[in-house]
Amino acid sequence: TMKHAETHRDIHGKIEEKYTEADARMAQMEAALRKQDDDLHKEINDRVDGVERHHANVSKETSKRLNALDLRISGLQGSSGEAKRDIHKLRDEVNSLTVKSAAHDVDIGKNSDD
Repeated sequence: TMKHAETHRDIHGKIEEKYTEADARMAQMEAALRKQDDDLHKEINDRVDGVERHHANVSKETSKRLNALDLRISGLQGSSGEAKRDIHKLRDEVNSLTVKSAAHDVDIGKNSDD
């Protein structure tokens, strides 16, 4: 049974060899997966940074546009207020002239009666 013991050692040797190979493959695969994971994290972080920068730029530009729009609206409101005041002044003037004209008509009427 010397042969049996030798066969037994051969089998154990082969098992140990395959175990070592499998262990090396798993370590290699784990390293490759960790690298892939790190690469993907870096890529997504770079993309997120790009989106955040873009958002900040768009937000700043939108804020500038809204401020410009606010100034325009404010200017238009001011002009509208001025126009309303001018219209009221003109109405008052027209009313005053109408009253004066009516008074003139009355004076003319009195003078013609004399």
